[in-house]
Amino acid sequence: MKKLTVLLFLFLVLSGCALHAEPYIMYSDKSHPLNDTSVFAVVVKGQPYEVTISSVDGKPHVPKGAGGGLWVRVLPGEHSFGLKYKSKRDGQLSSIQYELKVEMEARRVYVVFQEVRPDESRASFMVKVLPEDKTYTLGLGLEGVNYQEFPAKFE
Repeated sequence: MKKLTVLLFLFLVLSGCALHAEPYIMYSDKSHPLNDTSVFAVVVKGQPYEVTISSVDGKPHVPKGAGGGLWVRVLPGEHSFGLKYKSKRDGQLSSIQYELKVEMEARRVYVVFQEVRPDESRASFMVKVLPEDKTYTLGLGLEGVNYQEFPAKFE
């Protein structure tokens, strides 16, 4: 009985986690056609580092649920993205804010890769623009449990 209760609890917790199948919309006209938007995403590699989107054009971005801080949808044009970089070294947690300005075109995904070198104390970031015909997918969840991939859509 105890085992069943624990399994039921784990199922409810894992299934209750909100997964963001679509990037957060960061503009007011929610009916704006998706084919006239851009997606900005961060790729997190190389634990113990973590990068999330903390603001867009000076407005705080405080999403709830898995994937919310990893991608956003904006209108074409120049945008300023605040990135929150967290690291853990020698048991010490640190958090640094970065700002990137990006000129964005419609129907494009702009992916930010972090570059952390062991001999450097600060991260650097590289923005890669994917071709219009390239699909970007965000993978969320736990491998073998509730992992899913969500594509950035423009239709």
